[in-house]
Amino acid sequence: MDISRGCYWIGYPGNLYPVGDNVGEVGLEHDDEPKITRILGGGISARVNRTRANRTWAVTIPDAEVDDVTNLQALLALGIPSGYAWVTPFAQVTNVLTPEQSMLRSSSPALALSGAWPIADTGGQKFAIATRLNPSAAFGNIAPVTVGPCPIPPWWAGRKVTVSSYLATARPQGAYVVLQWLNAAGAPMGTPVQGNAVTGMDGVRRSVATGTPPPGAASCRWTNNYAEVIAQPAGTWTDSPTTWGVGGGAQRVLVHGLRESIGEWAVANDQSRIREDVSFIVLETGPLT
Repeated sequence: MDISRGCYWIGYPGNLYPVGDNVGEVGLEHDDEPKITRILGGGISARVNRTRANRTWAVTIPDAEVDDVTNLQALLALGIPSGYAWVTPFAQVTNVLTPEQSMLRSSSPALALSGAWPIADTGGQKFAIATRLNPSAAFGNIAPVTVGPCPIPPWWAGRKVTVSSYLATARPQGAYVVLQWLNAAGAPMGTPVQGNAVTGMDGVRRSVATGTPPPGAASCRWTNNYAEVIAQPAGTWTDSPTTWGVGGGAQRVLVHGLRESIGEWAVANDQSRIREDVSFIVLETGPLT
């Protein structure tokens, strides 16, 4: 298995395991089906989720080699209670945050929604959505707003992590993000990484911080310092920022429906022909806010 090709990762923060590097097409469904009932008098009542719909991934690994699925099989065989973190290849290069985190619905402290702001230096062609106002940062106050935590790749993989937020501030020295590594207990560790400072209230600009997780790091978070306006945070397993997308990470999932089809090509004394088709379902169980 070549993890550089982009694998799924499953496990617990700090103990993530790769699954397959030749995954086939993956179906992603959102359980957002409304419940329609007819009430007394002939009226129609529609019930919808009060929170975001949970997601389900249908994963298929065709013609899998032994090490493509051993990690998943071992994790399930251990019998450790479910509640695994789940990181898809798509999330790794777009946004590892959960949807709520990426929309600043679960930032600390909570901020009021401000609508769309222009992304500066794009000629008014692009806008940052779900912008939040941070009045505590007025008059040059640091007023840090924390985003995360989100899982990071195992340190031995040598993969960097890039975090970013779109910020605006009237402070002459600017606003910036600060990346902080966390251990398995959620305590800060290692050396924080400060991003580039951005300034101006004519639109939001992106502050970016990139670093390599130190040994023992299990996750990361970042603060947005001195920012009066904050939008579109993102964390990726890349060495530079990528186009922003809504968070695709999942903090707690369970795995079920594991199916294995071992073909006649599982031939003894020929390692290259010990293959099987594997499929399973990953169901998001929370937190959903």
